[in-house]
Amino acid sequence: MVILFRQLLLPKLYEQLLVVSAESTSTKRKHKTNQNLRQVLFNYHVQLIRNPSLLMQVVLNSVILPLVFIASFGFNGGIDLSAMGIQFLGVAFLGGFALAMIMINQTSLIANVISLDKENFLFIQTLPLSLKVYLKEKFRFAYLLQLTLISVVIVIVGVVFHMPLLHLISALCGGLIGCYLMGLRYFRRDYRLLLVNWTEINQLFSRGTGNLGLVFTMIGTVFLSTILLVMYSFALMFLSVLGVNLVVGIVFISGSFLWYHHYQKHFWQTFE
Repeated sequence: MVILFRQLLLPKLYEQLLVVSAESTSTKRKHKTNQNLRQVLFNYHVQLIRNPSLLMQVVLNSVILPLVFIASFGFNGGIDLSAMGIQFLGVAFLGGFALAMIMINQTSLIANVISLDKENFLFIQTLPLSLKVYLKEKFRFAYLLQLTLISVVIVIVGVVFHMPLLHLISALCGGLIGCYLMGLRYFRRDYRLLLVNWTEINQLFSRGTGNLGLVFTMIGTVFLSTILLVMYSFALMFLSVLGVNLVVGIVFISGSFLWYHHYQKHFWQTFE
């Protein structure tokens, strides 16, 4: 069955998936031969996000708050992190994690990438192709793009605020994990609120809580993250560094594992 799929259906899959929506460009595309399934799906997903309006809104909605923060506190020299001690590596890590939480929301690519298929998603389900495999590849594609955007913003923050290299690396690691965990939440949300007959991208962005809910979620995430990071920093300055980092590490690892296990059990395993 696998050999038959590769030899007979894979080329047909490639041709069908290129017809992504009425908004797609009408330019003829050359059929690429000798591609495996991952390459076919990657090329298809690239076609999905070639809409300039989509890219502009996804990028702007993701970076607007970090850019406002950088513009407000960075270029006037108000914050200088060059003197951060090694004991604040955990703060930098959670700072990167928090930034990922702020940048990933219902307007992010990973929160809408399934619905971008439109009616093609129904076609995918008729193929002798595991839906779990297809969604895994889609999640991987969106995660890597989202992670790239988050990493670029973290690097900009690190440079503007003169963050030491070791702390910048720690923040990037936090962003990597935060992107994955938040990506799981919003990817599942997209599947739960799947919309294949949308005509304007704002219809996808306003699903669920709507625009008002988006604003409250983003503002709430910013304030909560700021409060926790400040409390963590003060605890390191006035309490035992080892004890504080141990407690924070246990809480973070336990929470991350439970979060990961939840989405494995209630999302990915439901396709088996």
